[in-house]
Amino acid sequence: MALSREIVQAGCRYAVCSGSNCASWEDSFDFASVLEEADGKQGRFVMTTSHENETLKEIAGFFVEHTAFEDFVPAHLVIIGIGLEAPVDEARAAVIAALEG
Repeated sequence: MALSREIVQAGCRYAVCSGSNCASWEDSFDFASVLEEADGKQGRFVMTTSHENETLKEIAGFFVEHTAFEDFVPAHLVIIGIGLEAPVDEARAAVIAALEG
């Protein structure tokens, strides 16, 4: 929860969660967004999705092609891996391929 709050406070507008137990990460980002508003801050809507049984290629394609909404277009794409087995390098390569492709 603390990490999700920090990411939302830093300006995250769309959290694409994948991997083991990704639905709990999605819930954590949703709750962090609600807490921003409850704290009296100008809460910005944070869109969230979870992608438990999808390939990195599928997730990267979604990440690149579908994370703009309403008047929001992401200026930066950030990949965060949790755990020793997190496929950050593979995810980065998949996102770059989706951006080029």
